[in-house]
Amino acid sequence: MKEIFYFITDVGWGHLTRSIAVLEKLLSTVPEVKITVKLGRDLTQVPSLFPDTDRITLKNLPFKLVPGWPATYPFPVEVLQDMIADWLSQWENMVEHLRKEINKASLVLTDASPLPIEAAFREGVPSVFISNFNFYDEYSHIVREPSLEKMKKAYEKVSWAFLLPLESENTVFKIVDRAPLIAREHNPLKVQEIRRDLRTRYRPEMIAVISMGGFYSIPEILIESIVEASKKAKILWLVPEGIELPKGILAHQYRKYEDFRNLLAASDFVIAKYGYGIASEAVVSRVPMVLFYRSAILEDSIASEELVLSGSALRFPWEACCSIPLEEVFYLDFSNLSKRMENKGAAYIVEKIIKRFL
Repeated sequence: MKEIFYFITDVGWGHLTRSIAVLEKLLSTVPEVKITVKLGRDLTQVPSLFPDTDRITLKNLPFKLVPGWPATYPFPVEVLQDMIADWLSQWENMVEHLRKEINKASLVLTDASPLPIEAAFREGVPSVFISNFNFYDEYSHIVREPSLEKMKKAYEKVSWAFLLPLESENTVFKIVDRAPLIAREHNPLKVQEIRRDLRTRYRPEMIAVISMGGFYSIPEILIESIVEASKKAKILWLVPEGIELPKGILAHQYRKYEDFRNLLAASDFVIAKYGYGIASEAVVSRVPMVLFYRSAILEDSIASEELVLSGSALRFPWEACCSIPLEEVFYLDFSNLSKRMENKGAAYIVEKIIKRFL
């Protein structure tokens, strides 16, 4: 039985969903593999999203796999700089911890963090990077921190790098394998059931789902836009649990980690903070997107622009949320997406991994 360690940076929707899609394909294609999933954030809310099998073990790490981002946006650069410096000061201890974890592994996979790559290199274990961005380029675009070179040098030691569509800037990988999109498919029967239930309960003209990511509440100016949009049409707004919209606005709360792919596919459009998970599953389900992006962050700016140029999304800077142009949303379509935006990434990556490493 071969053992793979899969390091998932955090519980953001993109990190989780693309990693789970690869895990599912690995398990179904390679019967003799056992996978240990290590998360750099709390696992308590997410186990139900993973395949239910004794071939997967889920474990928390005692530290973060990346410094992350400040909890509010816009953020002072100094706050991010302090987060990065504090995390990098623990670099050697974290790498040595991971070395002990993976010393019997056949392969190490990482969705974005350079730490597992460095640990695998020191242990002589092959490593594979699977993401649409890397944190060195994201951070070095914002802060001037010399010790970031540790991250860059670690990324350069990877055995193989798969870059996904909606990719950000890349200066660390000299040779990359540009894979197709990775997203989970929705369940058509479940989608029909959700739509039927929501339409029976609320009688809306349209259904819109809102997702602002794990750290962000709905901005006040966007709430004003929701109120204005609700005057034009009877819209049912699907909002995360705990989010309250003004009285008189038709709203239905959903749990953060419930099966979001089917909820998204049951909607007429999505309003979201840009993220790979939201964007990829909206593309697969052909749900028009209204995206708010953090202009200071490369991934947000570059990837959301790609979706706009393809005609499948509208986008606005987070700093300037504005009224929702409902009349434009329904002119969006998915006919101009590139071939790489087909949901074939998990199969493509697993086939390459088997040939090269298993």
